[in-house]
Amino acid sequence: MAKLEEVVDEAKSHPVVVDVDHPLSYLYLQEELELFESEKQFEDELDNPSKSFERNVAIKEPRVKTSTTYPSMSIDHDPLSPALNKIIGTKYEEVEEYLLTQRDIKRRILDYLTDESVVVLMIADGLGYKDVQGTELEGEPCLVNGPTITPIGYRNIVFGHDNKPIVDHLVKRGFMRRRGYSYWDKESYNDLNKLVFENFSDSELTRVRTSEEIISDLENRRLSDHRTFIQISRRALDGDAHDGKEVRESDINHEIKKLQQDIDAICEVLDEQVDSYLFILTADHGILWRKEFEPHMSILTTNGQSNMRYAKSKIGVQGDAKLLDAYGSTYTVFPYPFVSREFHHDEFGIHGGLSYEESLVPLLFRNSEDSE
Repeated sequence: MAKLEEVVDEAKSHPVVVDVDHPLSYLYLQEELELFESEKQFEDELDNPSKSFERNVAIKEPRVKTSTTYPSMSIDHDPLSPALNKIIGTKYEEVEEYLLTQRDIKRRILDYLTDESVVVLMIADGLGYKDVQGTELEGEPCLVNGPTITPIGYRNIVFGHDNKPIVDHLVKRGFMRRRGYSYWDKESYNDLNKLVFENFSDSELTRVRTSEEIISDLENRRLSDHRTFIQISRRALDGDAHDGKEVRESDINHEIKKLQQDIDAICEVLDEQVDSYLFILTADHGILWRKEFEPHMSILTTNGQSNMRYAKSKIGVQGDAKLLDAYGSTYTVFPYPFVSREFHHDEFGIHGGLSYEESLVPLLFRNSEDSE
């Protein structure tokens, strides 16, 4: 298999038909070559007298592989890497087309669901795909729709494209019982908590500080095979980013390991209490860690009030920024590596902008059969 650079070099001599493992790799090729959907599209342009080719040509491999007129190359390229930072700002909408997005998660869950007795949706506050790559929590990468902030991420997941909470859909599937567990306190996140747990009564929602409290409650109020939906809001790496303490790699690894242990413990309770279940893990956003990001960041000049990686309105920016609409508001969002200011002395992680680290979160499915 060829490297991306080798394909670009080969295309200097003739058009190249390119086969990729992940279609997102085509966006990287477009940075270097003119990309055509098919040989027919390319040859039609060849016959067009008004068409001028300013760059060398690559052609997508046909879905049904057949013989091709032009040489074919398979590319060895991982698009789900920090290299995504080179294109996510300019090709954000195209990246959305190639990846599952947060607003697709609800539909994916409903499609995945069969005859399970219990569905558990755990949303981790601050957990990037990068942070779990190579672990049991890796799952599938999922793109955050919009600025990578908690209110947007949670709303994307719970409400999806049709703006109806997942709990309402599950009621129609027979999940008449529900339990909610939230780590948010009433003083800080009460409005968001009400939104995310819409249609959960006060008696169905429990405030918790640790996953051990969730497990204890499940053990004390045992589940039955009456279909039950459990929705959990769990603190993850967001706390490490904002707690004002230096974050080491060992701290991140410890939090990931603890999350894995908590999920295992919850699934053990489910295995013991019900015949079948579906457990889903995802997150609202990832984190750009100061130690990794600070040497590469570039400060923009802005003429409006903003956070380090985004503004809650349209503002003037001298440099790269992107306007993204979300839930009736327009945000000014900064792609990697741009920021509006330096880190404060007590900040060790940030989010809100567009980057591989912030914008990709995991989506993991686990069911009772996985425990057998």
